[in-house]
Amino acid sequence: MGPDEALRLANHVKGLYPETTSDLVTLLCHKFAQFDKAVVESEIDSFRSRFEILHVSNLLRRIADEQQRRAPVNQHDEEKRELEAERRREEAALAKLSPEQWNKEKEAILEANPDLRTFLANKDPRKSVILRALILDQRLKKI
Repeated sequence: MGPDEALRLANHVKGLYPETTSDLVTLLCHKFAQFDKAVVESEIDSFRSRFEILHVSNLLRRIADEQQRRAPVNQHDEEKRELEAERRREEAALAKLSPEQWNKEKEAILEANPDLRTFLANKDPRKSVILRALILDQRLKKI
């Protein structure tokens, strides 16, 4: 919401609750700007019908809750779910490896990258995050 709409809604609150000070209007204006106009408008009306006295923190909490409830599933949430599902598939594939296969994969990586031998030679490939990632990367390249 733009600053003009936020100021209009803050002044609307001042009209509904006469005890609202100009400092409070300024605070509400800044806080309202973070939310959708429709959410703020509906929550102000709902709040007024339920409460005779303005409780700013309660009003802002209700607005934030409603904003969260109305928020569409954004692209980032969908991408996060897809990445999490991919990670689970990768972990499931690694979980099927026997200890001998883990060691075989580790040796193949160390032979392909001799500079890593001093750093990773004594690491358990099932516990080392670096080795797990390298093994997974190597297995994905084979596919």
